[in-house]
Amino acid sequence: MFVLFFSSCAKDTLQQFPEVEGVDSSINFLRKPTGISVTGDYDQKLVIDWSNMQKEIKEIELRYIDDNQNQKLKVTDFSKPLVLEMKFFKEYSLEFYAVDNGLFSNPSVIRTWTKESYLTSIMQQIQALSIPGTTKLSFVNPLKEKITYDFTYLGTSTDSVHLKGDFSQEQFSKLISPIQGKQMSVTVTMPDGEKAKRSFSVEYHSKSYSAASDKENWTIYTDNPNSHAANYFLERAFDGRVGQGATLSTYAFRTGTTGTTKNIRFFFTKDRVPSESKFDETSLLNPSGPFNQILPTSLNISFQNNFVASLNTMTIYGIREDKSQVILAENVDINHVKTSIEKQAIVPLPNQGPLIGLHLQFNNTSAATIAIHEINIDGFPF
Repeated sequence: MFVLFFSSCAKDTLQQFPEVEGVDSSINFLRKPTGISVTGDYDQKLVIDWSNMQKEIKEIELRYIDDNQNQKLKVTDFSKPLVLEMKFFKEYSLEFYAVDNGLFSNPSVIRTWTKESYLTSIMQQIQALSIPGTTKLSFVNPLKEKITYDFTYLGTSTDSVHLKGDFSQEQFSKLISPIQGKQMSVTVTMPDGEKAKRSFSVEYHSKSYSAASDKENWTIYTDNPNSHAANYFLERAFDGRVGQGATLSTYAFRTGTTGTTKNIRFFFTKDRVPSESKFDETSLLNPSGPFNQILPTSLNISFQNNFVASLNTMTIYGIREDKSQVILAENVDINHVKTSIEKQAIVPLPNQGPLIGLHLQFNNTSAATIAIHEINIDGFPF
């Protein structure tokens, strides 16, 4: 009984090692390497960092496939990163084996991508952003290499632009004017003489603010409240219903007969400021926003023809974000008759940057009523 009991204990305490596939004659006691990092670098390079690998490892065998060829490399110096120059811009799989007296550990497998050439990376990241009246050309140069650029705007002989220069900062941008929906090309040259060229077009997309939905949230103010109770809704000048059989009693906003100078201000607010009365409350004169900024390029106003005989000129101001004003058009003469009902003023506006609103000042030769059917603008949203 004693012997049987002893034999049973010995059997229960035997340590069984798992079989390793493909290994017949020895048990692998080596730990596979950890703490190795591999990062892709420009020009199809892989950089291997050993600084966090186990210190007891004295030799590594590295295996990988490049250009359909099996590659094997023995490494014993782990004091500095190892740089591999690969054949392609692609994902590679690297196998790292710890080696000791002919024994090999299980592999640590790391997959990562190489990077394309530095010049290719720069060319792909070039941006040409359309800003009304100009183009912003941008480069990214993370290695701060000295880069030479040659920019050509392929316009006509009178508007061609050719710029040359170099830079070595990390971020580079340049405003180029005039560019207006034309074909452009950029050539970039590296210090080693490598050169690349990229061509592209820049398009501008302006917007017509003419529908009621475009203007329904604008905050509107006038310093000349209407004296005609049946027709005093200033929102009719922003309801998009011009040229649809408009009559004085249906679509026109009419100013009062007092004063020779009359003003309307409208702000591009995201939400209209509410008011209990009509549009002459001082709270409407200085809304706090937020605003949808617009760079207006033209103003289009339709008037009731019967009520503009005494109208002399109109001055247009742009309202900036700090509420200061800049003159966009001064003493514009209204002299183009569109129909028997309407008189239309189309006024081009200069580029003074994005604005939060417009101020229209009507200058009369004598005190009289002005009837406005619709106020539209064209411009670039910001």
